[in-house]
Amino acid sequence: MADSDQTETNSSEETVENQELDNSFEEGPKTERDFSLVNDLPLTVSVEYGRTKISVDDFLSLKKGSVVEVDKLAGEALEFLMNGRVIAKGEAVVMNERYAIRLTDIVNQMQMLED
Repeated sequence: MADSDQTETNSSEETVENQELDNSFEEGPKTERDFSLVNDLPLTVSVEYGRTKISVDDFLSLKKGSVVEVDKLAGEALEFLMNGRVIAKGEAVVMNERYAIRLTDIVNQMQMLED
């Protein structure tokens, strides 16, 4: 009898927890959300110019002035990554004597999930 009481208690606790979670999403995806708790979390952001594979021998022979060809074509969009995931694409620009990226396309959430 004690085991069945414990099972009923656990089931009702799970139901209450799930109801509380479900209620938090009733507002829908277009409502404004408070991100103040995560605003200060560090994110690693990078821009990928292109990739290539080279042998160890070729790698060891690299020196100043060496040219390494990558898989991107001239004029092709660069990838803007956050924590290793592509979130946008853009073009290289120079701003205040530094390289920058002008975002031309933001990846939607469904595309991010597919990657």
